[in-house]
Amino acid sequence: MELTAENLNLQETVNKADNAVQKTGDSLSGGLTFENDSILAWIRNTDWAKIGFKNDADSDTDSYMWFETGDNGNEYFKWRSKQSTTTKDLMNLKWDALSVLVKALFSSEVKISTVNALRIFNSSFGAIFRRSEECLHIIPTRENEGENGDIGPLRPFTINLRTGRISMGHGLDVTGDITTNSWVYANRFAINSGSTSWIDMRNQNVIFGRNAVSTSSAQALLRQDHAERKFFVGGLGNYQFGFYMINNSRTANGTDGQAYMDNNGNWLCGAQVIPGNYGNFDSRYVRDVRLGTRVVQLMARGGRYEKAGHAITGLRIIGEVDGDDEAIFRPIQKYINGTWYNVAQV
Repeated sequence: MELTAENLNLQETVNKADNAVQKTGDSLSGGLTFENDSILAWIRNTDWAKIGFKNDADSDTDSYMWFETGDNGNEYFKWRSKQSTTTKDLMNLKWDALSVLVKALFSSEVKISTVNALRIFNSSFGAIFRRSEECLHIIPTRENEGENGDIGPLRPFTINLRTGRISMGHGLDVTGDITTNSWVYANRFAINSGSTSWIDMRNQNVIFGRNAVSTSSAQALLRQDHAERKFFVGGLGNYQFGFYMINNSRTANGTDGQAYMDNNGNWLCGAQVIPGNYGNFDSRYVRDVRLGTRVVQLMARGGRYEKAGHAITGLRIIGEVDGDDEAIFRPIQKYINGTWYNVAQV
């Protein structure tokens, strides 16, 4: 009798064997299910890569699928994509680092609990986002330590996470406008100046009031505060600009001291002008007037006696004017810059 699978009641076994996955490789037209604690493993030499699923019970709240490479510690996971003959690496996961080689898009927060949170770098320079106590810093590495170097000595940008205050420690270059609704404090303040014409002064880089002052309205440009008064550089609408003083005790509108230029170019001062050096006054103004040394002129009958720049201060006449009588003259003198001068006659 011929022995067959049917005679031996092995037909069912044969059928199952025909549908089994072959150890030498096979193609599946359906799914592959592991019902027990099984793994998939790839083993080369003594290295391996494994996939498994941890689940202790339906109530297990720490169920997860795990991926594992092992043996030497230099095995890692690589994600890549292939189009035609071109293979592109997308991401590498090693023992100590995850390298994302393409754009990463997140639809939720990225939370980083380490002190050094983010590094932007090339071979020469790196910038590290670092949280230190209550502050967030952006700190450069030292030059040529961009990828792996520690933070350098510079602290160019700091945000206080408690107060929101921003500090910049190594200068700031701004190419646009800066607008603030609060005070700006500075130890030093400088403006980039140029060399242009008088009329171009209207458009130069200067300190100026942002809005034009209305006619008959006052506006200070600079102010210095003192215990009892304040001093200003400013003006009044279209009419005047100069220096002003206002006492703290003043309650009515007005000023307590002023020296300004009006809209006609005149310079006005509300009190005395007291120079510290009178040199220019001495050379221009008459400080004194006097009568000089006496000059005697004899008078004859019918004559006219006049001496340029002199005044007659006296006459000596005995009887009739007959040639032996005297007319007394003195020069009128003015004192300018330390010298006496005789006055001229028109």
